[in-house]
Amino acid sequence: MLVAVTAAVGMTGCASGGARELTGDLMVHDPALAEEDGTSYVYSTGNATVADGNIQIRSSDDGRNWQYRGEVWQDKPEWLGEAVPGVSNLWAPELIEHDGT
Repeated sequence: MLVAVTAAVGMTGCASGGARELTGDLMVHDPALAEEDGTSYVYSTGNATVADGNIQIRSSDDGRNWQYRGEVWQDKPEWLGEAVPGVSNLWAPELIEHDGT
């Protein structure tokens, strides 16, 4: 988990001769990284015991200090229960930019 976030956040620490020390909320699984206006966002697999298993969001302004920002949805979409009956948490988010959004 920590290795995946370290690799996803960037390799600039390697150029300076050492690994980056990360702090904050690092409890992620299957991270997907996006950057916008100097802020990095990590979206990760949900946890059935936290926020009903929705995709989780964390952010960092420096790539080192991470904060939990909430979930993608407050409530899971209705179609999800119909498409995947019995799902308790959402896995492995993927981020795709399409037409600038």
